[in-house]
Amino acid sequence: MSTRQRVIVFAIGVVLGIVLLSLLPRPDRSDRPRHPWHEQTAPEGYYPLSVEDGFGREVVVERQPRWFISLAPSVTQMLFAMDMGDHLMAVTDYCDYPEAAAEIRHMGRSIGRMDTPDLERILEFSPDIVLGSTHTDIAIFRRLHNPPRTTTLALRHDSMDDVFADIATLARVTGVPGKGARLLSELRERVADATAAVPADAAPPRVLYLLDIDSGLSPGFAPGRGAWISDLIERAGGESVTARLAQQWGTPSREALLDLAPEILIVTDGRSAGEREALRRRLERLPRHALWSEIPAVRENRIHIVDPDLFAIPGPRMPEMLEVLVQKLWQDKQRG
Repeated sequence: MSTRQRVIVFAIGVVLGIVLLSLLPRPDRSDRPRHPWHEQTAPEGYYPLSVEDGFGREVVVERQPRWFISLAPSVTQMLFAMDMGDHLMAVTDYCDYPEAAAEIRHMGRSIGRMDTPDLERILEFSPDIVLGSTHTDIAIFRRLHNPPRTTTLALRHDSMDDVFADIATLARVTGVPGKGARLLSELRERVADATAAVPADAAPPRVLYLLDIDSGLSPGFAPGRGAWISDLIERAGGESVTARLAQQWGTPSREALLDLAPEILIVTDGRSAGEREALRRRLERLPRHALWSEIPAVRENRIHIVDPDLFAIPGPRMPEMLEVLVQKLWQDKQRG
């Protein structure tokens, strides 16, 4: 066979191969995750931009960040709520909502605790931006801040208004202001619906919110001055009886409860079956306790248990928490 014949045979083979491949069924790629860069919509000239973070630092974002690391479950939830979770390279050990955030951890992409994150591991990821809250020490943000390679931003959310402002900041910094605006519109509508159910002419019930009651029936942590739970209780039409504690979270004594005289007691549930059962046994003992039995909420059996997973993090689920609180506070309007 001559050289020319070989070339002709080869060419015919290539053409036939292409035709056969075009006839084969193609795999469905519609369920493949979108490339993260496609999730961002910042217009030309949007960057650089400057924002003030929760520590009062002026943070300049030189270019649109593509890859993120979250140092706080609240930030993780905000990003997923804006459909920006696929930009997360890694999260903390505490980031377990939504399920996709827990999956990131399960894939080995965790940077440890939010108060003591693994700095070397974060540097190995080489993210464009590290996003967290003021619950992480400012020294960690300063250590990781290395613009334009890596920018760091801390958010402070002590109330629902803070959370909404932080969502707007996150949307602006990551280049998706439209996504932030849509999420905020949905959340504000839900808040309006919840608060509309609060009686306008009723006196606010006195509410004691506790993270736990220990085996000795001593109260656990309660929200104090500037705590986001106190803010939610007030929005639900109640009065947080521990809101004047000097610190954001503190432990009132059992004796102090007599002066506080809460009309409603709300306690977060245990996380395991054993913890949940233990809490219920303790609550059953309250009416027989010399001191607890004198508290109006116990005497009138106005005790409510709430989901610890829902009431754990200030973030985009706060309207859902508000709905629960409104229902608990006003489901029985015949309070003494």
